[in-house]
Amino acid sequence: METAAQIVDRIKARFPGAAVEVVPNPAPSAQESILVDAEHGLEVATFLRGEETLALDFCSNATGVD
Repeated sequence: METAAQIVDRIKARFPGAAVEVVPNPAPSAQESILVDAEHGLEVATFLRGEETLALDFCSNATGVD
């Protein structure tokens, strides 16, 4: 399994203009999140879902602000 930083590198390589970053989680689980700008959100989600080597086919948490 790839780290969040490795996945961010993949995203940046595929979408050079996307603003993407790893967001650390101070909770005991320390499960990091990946923050993607709204402009590229759908494209990045579609890309990650389609990458067979990552197997990211289940969205467990998506948030947004209006």
